Amino acid sequence: KGGGLYGDREKERAQRDQEKKVAAATKKRQEEEKKRQAEVLAAEELKARRKRWEDICVERMVKHQHVQSYEEWDAEEQVREAAEAEAKKAAEKAKKEKEKKEKEAARRAKEAAEPEVVDDEELDASLVRGYKTTSDGRRTSYFNNELDEKSKALIGDITPQKIGA
Repeated sequence: KGGGLYGDREKERAQRDQEKKVAAATKKRQEEEKKRQAEVLAAEELKARRKRWEDICVERMVKHQHVQSYEEWDAEEQVREAAEAEAKKAAEKAKKEKEKKEKEAARRAKEAAEPEVVDDEELDASLVRGYKTTSDGRRTSYFNNELDEKSKALIGDITPQKIGA
């Protein structure tokens, strides 16, 4: 079988096309399975809902009350469920809002608290590497040179002097 100059490329392209077809078929099967499962779940839910309506009808018959049709009962039940869902949603929103306000208040209280005073002895030396504290308590670069009285006396007067002729 000759296949031509680009036979290997044509085989690769055919293989990729085949893999795409298999992937598409698999995806389609999965979507159909999900759809079927959703239909089964909906049918079971409807069956459970009808069973609940029948139980309520039996209770009403025992109490000699008016029995509603399934459509009437279902409409009222949907309204009731929607109201419950709305109330639950509002309660959840209020809870989140309350938590948000509490966090904000805690953050503000923390900011308003006085800053913590740390003595130099308590500081970890590795955290303040490259800095030193001057005699007046300022923290400066390690290379900032502050002369003591003995050093000043040794150096003497360093003011510029007029050269006498």
